[in-house]
Amino acid sequence: MLRCIFCGLCEDACPKDAIYLSETFAPADYQRKQFIYKKEELLIPHPITEPEAYAKAKGNKIKQTFN
Repeated sequence: MLRCIFCGLCEDACPKDAIYLSETFAPADYQRKQFIYKKEELLIPHPITEPEAYAKAKGNKIKQTFN
C-alpha cells in the first residue's frame, strides 16, 4: 500500500476482480501502524447479501459496470 501510485494496472490485470480502486481513500498519517491493514479491512461486502454496503465500497464503478 505504501508504494502504490494508483496507476490502475493491478486492477486491470486481476482476473477475479479482487483488486479495485475507488474514490474512497484513507487520509495521510504520520505513523506506520496506521498503514497496516488487517484482513477485515481489506474485504469487500458480498454483493448479494449486502448490496448497499457493496455499492458503497465500489463507489461509482458499480454504476459504470452495470450501465
